[in-house]
Amino acid sequence: MKLPVAGWLPLRLALAAVFLATAAVLAWDYPLGRWQAVAALVAWVAVLWRRPVLWFGLLPAITPSLDLGPWTGWIAISEADIAVLATVAVLLLRAPPTRQDIWPDERVRLFPRFVLALATLAWLIGMVRGFSMTADFPGGSDNPYLTWLNTVRLTKPFLCALILLPFMRARQREHGDLALLFGVGVLVGLTLVCLAAVAERTAFTSLSDIHSDFRITATFSSMHVGGGHIGAYLTFAMPFLVICLLRPRLWTLVSLIALLLLSSYTLAVTFARTAYTAAFASMVTTSCAWMIALRRRGSPLDWLGGALIALAVAIALIAGLNTDFMRYRVARVWTDLATREANWGAGLGRRDQGLAAVFLGMGTGSYPRFAALRSPPDQQPGTYVVRHDGNRAYLATMFGPDFYFGQKVPVVHGATYTVMFDMRAPVPKTGVKVFLCSKLLLYSADCHVLFLTVGQADVWQHVSAPLPAPIQRGRVPAPVELAFATGAGVILDLADVQLVGPDRRPEGSPEASNIVANGDFAAGTARWFFTSDDHWLWRILDSPLSIWFEGGVVGTAAVTLLVVSALGGAAQAIRRGEPIGAPIVGAMLAVLLCGFFDNIFEAPRIALLFDLVAMLGLMLGWPPRAVGPPRDVSPPRDGASPRDIVPLRDVGPRAPN
Repeated sequence: MKLPVAGWLPLRLALAAVFLATAAVLAWDYPLGRWQAVAALVAWVAVLWRRPVLWFGLLPAITPSLDLGPWTGWIAISEADIAVLATVAVLLLRAPPTRQDIWPDERVRLFPRFVLALATLAWLIGMVRGFSMTADFPGGSDNPYLTWLNTVRLTKPFLCALILLPFMRARQREHGDLALLFGVGVLVGLTLVCLAAVAERTAFTSLSDIHSDFRITATFSSMHVGGGHIGAYLTFAMPFLVICLLRPRLWTLVSLIALLLLSSYTLAVTFARTAYTAAFASMVTTSCAWMIALRRRGSPLDWLGGALIALAVAIALIAGLNTDFMRYRVARVWTDLATREANWGAGLGRRDQGLAAVFLGMGTGSYPRFAALRSPPDQQPGTYVVRHDGNRAYLATMFGPDFYFGQKVPVVHGATYTVMFDMRAPVPKTGVKVFLCSKLLLYSADCHVLFLTVGQADVWQHVSAPLPAPIQRGRVPAPVELAFATGAGVILDLADVQLVGPDRRPEGSPEASNIVANGDFAAGTARWFFTSDDHWLWRILDSPLSIWFEGGVVGTAAVTLLVVSALGGAAQAIRRGEPIGAPIVGAMLAVLLCGFFDNIFEAPRIALLFDLVAMLGLMLGWPPRAVGPPRDVSPPRDGASPRDIVPLRDVGPRAPN
């Protein structure tokens, strides 16, 4: 039963306007070009307005693959947030859910409603406590990890999944193909992420050099403070490869083989021990679940295909384990485990005492704030803030261990530039390093470094010095970063940063000019991005312990119940003979295993995909009661297999496709 049109339409119009206006504001403020962002937003809206059903594939495709954070300087928000806002605005007008999709009233849905209600309650408590747990840094901080923006960053995924849930229910109720559409989108996203990883290795090393210690980050800017997010995503997405076997065709089998090779190679060059283990376990689980679901109607080809996918991944992992770098990492398992145990103990030791912290946690996204406030000065994460001296803006920084603050710059490789900036420090003889390196996130190559010192305390000092750009070594140009670094706990102010040149220009190029964007910090820290090589400062390297720290008993119980219910729902679908439940089980298992040695959910885009898959699991476990006449069970057409027959249901008006 639809909500009354007179009451529902005005509300939909108002909500759609709010979502679309927010998306437009973010696009207009996009640091890499507002007109380009607005044009992309208009194109996205136009495509979804024409075919709303495409969002089920487009959103899981661009969420992991579109991330220009190192270039934009965005940390708390991302391009995927704009896409989600625009998607909801279009769906509210073109494919609105019914009342039963928003708040189902069937008794069979009592338990999943309770699970979602508890998860929503935990989310609200975590958000409120995260906002209330302020950290008073002298002069404030513009580092999102150390402010309430980190609470926003980490509460977005569940909120987005909760908003999208009614539209997912509507599609599943009317067509029953939600998981398949989502899986196709995941495979598209997997392809794009793997291609980005191949381009990264081509730029910094080579595809055949599997013995170097270069570890990819691809499109996951959240790894700028460490983490195994790329490995966790690959293990999450690869179980969906089995959907290529649902309706075997020549093009699906060719796509399966190509993507299996590409993703297996990408996984191998992550050199992530936990990701290797999680991938093996999840792919074996997916293949077994796949064969169990097809035990009655599956052909030997179906079973063989599922087994070969798991075997191919296992072979790739064995090849990865046989490299020099991976053998070195495996030999350090017990040493690194001891380091992690120290991190776990120190992290939990930063929690407040008392019942509130035990039952409600410290608040979502609050851990980096407490790590900064309750650590020795030489172990505090780096912070920065834009301040004003009259009409002049400048950046006040307090550097942490192995903390780099920089910007991607469009240099001419091999040319010589002149770096110019003003600096001051409260302590004379303060040293600062200026880098111009080929760098994406974790690794630097072909660096040219300036070593400078501050002459007098609290006096602005102008610097102008030549700085050569790196030489392009790979077939793909590597990103180049201009960055500043000092020692841990060192305070330094920067202003009017410029990189002028080159002195050797290609024929027909314009005159030498400054290539640093927002070097005067008039637009805050837009286009500037920090990285940290000391990964232990920013998080507890364990997802369950992180949930316990920030969510307490309520948060831990809510997440546990949601995960168990989603896995149970997918398992019920497998028992009913629905093979689409297999990749859902495998994907969730992979993320959970990766989370035992890292906080995977600190990457908002992985958290969003995980939450959406959990919602799929819930819906598969507790399908809605039949609406309208029963399915058409007429005999198959000549030459058609039972799998080619699409169930027909008379469910009233359908959402536009």
